[in-house]
Amino acid sequence: MSESKKLIVVLGAHRSGTSLSAAAIVSLGADACLGEYYANEENSKGFFEHPDIVDFNDRLLGYLGGSWDNPLFDGAAAIAEHDVDAWRQEAVSLVAQLFTAGPVAVLKDPRICQLLDFWVPVFEQAGYHPENVFYLHTLRDPVEVA
Repeated sequence: MSESKKLIVVLGAHRSGTSLSAAAIVSLGADACLGEYYANEENSKGFFEHPDIVDFNDRLLGYLGGSWDNPLFDGAAAIAEHDVDAWRQEAVSLVAQLFTAGPVAVLKDPRICQLLDFWVPVFEQAGYHPENVFYLHTLRDPVEVA
């Protein structure tokens, strides 16, 4: 990837406004690398999550002993305690395969909050220079999220 390619990573808990934030970024021209947006009755406008990324993160969380709905899981500690080299290579290939279309891509999956220590080096290995990776962290009242 060229040095000019940018990646915006949307971080935040489920139901905290991450889909809205990703939708806004897409409306400004970023590529979410999606054909059809996954939607359901809970979120009729779509989640703006790539199903391959979600599947990968669910599998990785399972390997590390966590899950998306376990707020007590310490992803950083689990990543440090496990051999994740093969997982990183798979993730690098996945990012390189998915994020090729435009100069700005957006990646959103709330699971990344638990796995950020894993993903930061993946972005660089996939060709995104650290100064071209931007993080948007959504915050919402925990009562509203619950």
